[in-house]
Amino acid sequence: MENEKNLGKCLGRAHRAQAKFLDEILKPYGLWHGQLFLLKYLLSKQVQCHKELCRNRLIDKAAVSRAVSKLCESGYLQKKKDPSDKRKSVLLPTEKAKKFAVVLDDLLEASQNKALEGFSEKEREELFDFLARIVANLDKGERLAK
Repeated sequence: MENEKNLGKCLGRAHRAQAKFLDEILKPYGLWHGQLFLLKYLLSKQVQCHKELCRNRLIDKAAVSRAVSKLCESGYLQKKKDPSDKRKSVLLPTEKAKKFAVVLDDLLEASQNKALEGFSEKEREELFDFLARIVANLDKGERLAK
């Protein structure tokens, strides 16, 4: 890869490369990378509705709806009416999802290890520090722009 000096382009390429790698290792489970992070979030939290997922994962409503529908079709999630508000649905991980949770962290670790192959521990720490600073800078800029 050429030494690109455009932050957006570099981050975009890294994201697409990770997504492609994850898609390959998720094929046997009938999942793709976009579903993975929603499923991981739902496995770690109490009952959630679509609106909460959109807000917490910073994903638009249509993308969440598509991913949730596919996760339901694949048997990883089930939708139920919220007992406290019948107008809402809540999303619950199925037994299949709970069994997959055991494998999930290993798959994510494999993806991260592949991405950081050849990096020293110090370089890994610095990379995460740099990325955290970028996020903080952009979050601050977003707040100032409003």
